[in-house]
Amino acid sequence: MILPKHHVKRITDLSAEQITTLADIMKKITIKYENLFNVSFPYSMGWHGAPTGERIEDNVEHWVFHGIYYPPLLRSATVKKFMVG
Repeated sequence: MILPKHHVKRITDLSAEQITTLADIMKKITIKYENLFNVSFPYSMGWHGAPTGERIEDNVEHWVFHGIYYPPLLRSATVKKFMVG
């Protein structure tokens, strides 16, 4: 899971510097996953943030923008089970 150090509700609230830092963090996480078994390590990822669209004006102070990695289930370095759906 990736969480901001300071309260952020949406990805659009990030500054250019924070976006660059986030990209560096994502790269490091990806490299760590690939080094875990010394193989290419596919994964799914999701971003969660405060509602937008019609609900953008709602009280969303409790929302915290965050990302979650969902790595595949591995039985070994050569036998992978991929999540689908």
